[in-house]
Amino acid sequence: MRNGFFAAFLLAGALLLVSSPAVAHHGAAGYDMDKDTVVKGTITQFEWTNPHGRISLSVADASGVTQEWVVECGPPSRLVEIGWTRHSLNAGDHVTVHIHGAKNGAPRGILIKVVLENGQELENRA
Repeated sequence: MRNGFFAAFLLAGALLLVSSPAVAHHGAAGYDMDKDTVVKGTITQFEWTNPHGRISLSVADASGVTQEWVVECGPPSRLVEIGWTRHSLNAGDHVTVHIHGAKNGAPRGILIKVVLENGQELENRA
């Protein structure tokens, strides 16, 4: 009986050690947090998920070449507090997003705010 308890205790401890990286929160080291980058595009998907919402948008450059951007926003629990809903953004919406862009130039960013076609602004709270 005692050996079974000890084995279960060791297994639980091992599982906690292995799973701890999964609950760690990533940082913003890969993003230029001192710069406001503006991107205009069309929403292709809005994911209302934890731990962060995610906005995917198609952005055309000056030559007409489109690129898919992924922008991280706050978790739904925080976004609701400042007026967002799961239907605030929809595929096909034309938006202007203000982001902290990736330092390496990748089409990624952390949302500052979204400006809808009607001028409404949706701020982010991470």
